[in-house]
Amino acid sequence: MSRTAAPTLVYAKPSLSALSPSSWRVLLWVGVGHLVAVVVLLAVGLRGVLNAVAFVRTLPTHNWFVAGLFVSMLTTPVIVLMNVLAVAGYAAGARGRSPRRWFVIYAPVQAALMLIQSLVTAGMALAGTYTPPGTTTTVGVKPLGLLLLPLVYAVLGLPLFLLLFRRIRRGCFAT
Repeated sequence: MSRTAAPTLVYAKPSLSALSPSSWRVLLWVGVGHLVAVVVLLAVGLRGVLNAVAFVRTLPTHNWFVAGLFVSMLTTPVIVLMNVLAVAGYAAGARGRSPRRWFVIYAPVQAALMLIQSLVTAGMALAGTYTPPGTTTTVGVKPLGLLLLPLVYAVLGLPLFLLLFRRIRRGCFAT
């Protein structure tokens, strides 16, 4: 009986497009720097956001426009905080471990949050303005703001947009 080595399966070979350890470190530092910058940006605008939330809380919550404002305002910080999962994936890759489990959660949830916020914002823009009962104040979303959303998402969700690069995507979803 002769002993021969079992053939190597195609999916068991290391990927030719896998990222090098130095590439993972660069992604990790870019991710950490981006996360810190965006959290600082949110912290600078926190006072205005808190004032807006305080105003919206006085409005009747049974109105769909007001509910849309809540959704729109609260998904932005969640989109930023979801980047922690991407940074954790980059850290795993830098340590030689698979980042796949982090990105399997991060990518679809981040994309879904952006889609939900876009749809809600589009609905509010189509509706025009909302005037709360008993006031002369109007609240609305300008349709021009919809054109700026992709740029905002590219800044807030940079790790998701980095997945558009094939090599990074393959490295992040490798096992």
